[in-house]
Amino acid sequence: MKIPRKYTRKSYGSNVVFVVDGTEYYGLSEDISAGGMFVRTNIPFPVGREIILKLQLKNNKEKETTLHARVVRITREGMGVRFVL
Repeated sequence: MKIPRKYTRKSYGSNVVFVVDGTEYYGLSEDISAGGMFVRTNIPFPVGREIILKLQLKNNKEKETTLHARVVRITREGMGVRFVL
């Protein structure tokens, strides 16, 4: 039985920069919710790994927000991350 998601996902296609140990990597967000997002990337990190996400805001490409996240799922297409407060 599939467990229902805590937060509703919304489609959100945007460039994403994620930082691990001071190195920047690039991906594309697929969807986002209040709890996390899915990042398409050829370089997924192991489950449990903490990363920093840098996202461009859709309504203002000149502004960027930074979020801390933890990898919770890996697929062939990328990785699911949960936001960490």
